[in-house]
Amino acid sequence: MFGTSVNETRCFISIMIWNIDKLRMVFNRMNTSGNTPLVPRVNLLSTDGDLGICKVICNEEKTCMFRYHKTTCRLSVHLYYGHWNIHGIPQHH
Repeated sequence: MFGTSVNETRCFISIMIWNIDKLRMVFNRMNTSGNTPLVPRVNLLSTDGDLGICKVICNEEKTCMFRYHKTTCRLSVHLYYGHWNIHGIPQHH
């Protein structure tokens, strides 16, 4: 699968995503209740405010990881966020 790596052990199933389009597709599929989206699609991976914009960062350096714990039946999602001020200057590393 493009932009994705899957690893399975005895206790975990880990899915790493490093392509932002692939991450959007995954969140769009999880964001439905019937035919109605739960969160507006434009706000799914970013948010605007009076002080700037906050978005999910997903690339080869900062990957997104979904990890399913088989023993506890728990899904963990690890994401990196970035914040840009109203002038477009990044406020993150």
